[in-house]
Amino acid sequence: LSATLMLLLAACSKSEPDSNVVTTPEDTTTIVEALAGVNDQGLKDCITSNAAEFEFRFIIDIVNLNCVSKGILDLTGIEAFIYITDLDLSNGGQPYNDFSDISPLSNLGNLEVLKLNYLRQLVNIEALSSLDTIRDFSIRNSRLTSIVGLENKPRLEILDLSENGINDLSPLAISSGSQTSLRQLRLADGCDCNSNTISDLSALANHVNLESLVNNSSAVTDISALANLTKMIDLSLRYN
Repeated sequence: LSATLMLLLAACSKSEPDSNVVTTPEDTTTIVEALAGVNDQGLKDCITSNAAEFEFRFIIDIVNLNCVSKGILDLTGIEAFIYITDLDLSNGGQPYNDFSDISPLSNLGNLEVLKLNYLRQLVNIEALSSLDTIRDFSIRNSRLTSIVGLENKPRLEILDLSENGINDLSPLAISSGSQTSLRQLRLADGCDCNSNTISDLSALANHVNLESLVNNSSAVTDISALANLTKMIDLSLRYN
């Protein structure tokens, strides 16, 4: 019996992790190596400071990246940071981010949260077409005139398009029975600034999980398309 017990204890001790062992991530691409492809100093500084704060060495460590108001003019090179899930490139003051090309983001296949608010040069988001992982997307108060690029986003739950120049929601249209996760949609808050003028809500007819819709100060005259959205608990259509 004692011999059996000794064997069991030996087996258990072997299964315990060695706290002194340094593990190497599957992807050993270093942040320094990836930064070689980043041209913009503001973007480079943002990534570098993020890595330094948390003592990150590898690109696999960069998951959340906040680059609000870093004076970024060019996103080239960010495509190497493929493990980013949460990215904020908005403006909140000076120095302003002032880029218009977001095509490097098309390679970020793990992206779930993306914020592109108050970007006055951004008019096109077609580069997002290939990203089907996004859950939360905000692009309020920019100069967007088209939402082409938001087609086929079955995981998208929260969408804020407020205060742009959008008048067509058709890229959001889905067929009856299609998978949809969209719960919250903001189109216009009702301020006097540049605003969307959306009159046709038919593209939302099959988004059966929609709970909140804000479209103030727009041009809606017919809400029959919302008739089957039985989960709606917050509907704001003031000043239409």
